[in-house]
Amino acid sequence: MGVVRRIFIILFVSAIACRSSAETEKNFDNQLCNISVLTTHGSSSLRCEVAHSHQKQLRGLMFRKHLADNGCMIFVYQSETPLSFWMKNTYIPLDIAFVKSDQTLLEVKSMKPLDETTVRSSEPVMYAIEANAGWFKRNGALINRKVTIIKNQ
Repeated sequence: MGVVRRIFIILFVSAIACRSSAETEKNFDNQLCNISVLTTHGSSSLRCEVAHSHQKQLRGLMFRKHLADNGCMIFVYQSETPLSFWMKNTYIPLDIAFVKSDQTLLEVKSMKPLDETTVRSSEPVMYAIEANAGWFKRNGALINRKVTIIKNQ
């Protein structure tokens, strides 16, 4: 087989693989999931948009003026990693919950609208959940307890 034909086949297969990967991420991003957080009075639920692709994670909740009372965005990563967030172009006051790969709630931190100060997880985590400011406190979320993430089909 000639060099040109091999290069063409490699490029063709790569294009198909990239398209499939992009379509999978797009489909995952359009999904919602429910999150149940263990609290001092049982559990409370959030309805989350899923930010799985890099593009969706970069945009997050930027430019939005409102988030439903029990709404949130969950950022899903392939493995545990130290995470950093900021509130550039984000108008909603938020809390961010950092969650380990075993779905244990590590910590919750507050973030102010339009603040470009970096908010970091204290340890590597696999998930970050952005919800309205005060939601975790109002609902009595328990640190070091399980968070159940249920992906809707």
